[in-house]
Amino acid sequence: MTKEEVALQYYQAARTEVNIHLHLRDQALYLYLGAIAALYSIAFGTTLNLEILLVVPFLALGGTLIVTQHDAHIGVLAAYCAKDLGSVLADKGVTQWDNSEVKRAYEKRLVSSRQWGHSLIMLLPAGAALIINYGHSFSLSLMSITWYLGLIVVIISFYWLINTAKYRRYLQQEEKRDKLEDK
Repeated sequence: MTKEEVALQYYQAARTEVNIHLHLRDQALYLYLGAIAALYSIAFGTTLNLEILLVVPFLALGGTLIVTQHDAHIGVLAAYCAKDLGSVLADKGVTQWDNSEVKRAYEKRLVSSRQWGHSLIMLLPAGAALIINYGHSFSLSLMSITWYLGLIVVIISFYWLINTAKYRRYLQQEEKRDKLEDK
């Protein structure tokens, strides 16, 4: 097997793994949204049970960690394809997706829109749950402790989402630097 054939097989395996992570990330989002819808339905059901919404920030953190892990892994695999395999395939005159000018032209916009979308999906229900239960922040009770822990967890989720987006941008910049160095 030639070097190019091995690189092509590695590229196909990496792209398959990217597709798996895309699917798993989307599945995690669907599961999270379903759980949030169920909790809000219970909270505003026949009897008001708003305190159950204090679980939402903790679900948001779990969902955020899963989604951002898949997102970071997708970025690393794309960087691997572009950086480690791109030069081998380029020697044969093949411009792969990860090194294409089309992808690079839209990459920053795509990362930003994904970051905003994930932030809204993860943080809006959690923030709304805290606002709805704001009255618990004034008492000295288990609900008050839960409320403040929920606030801390929402802040951690926000930080994690921002940090992952910065990491993806870093990978993109590294790919661009490597491409310029190769010229």
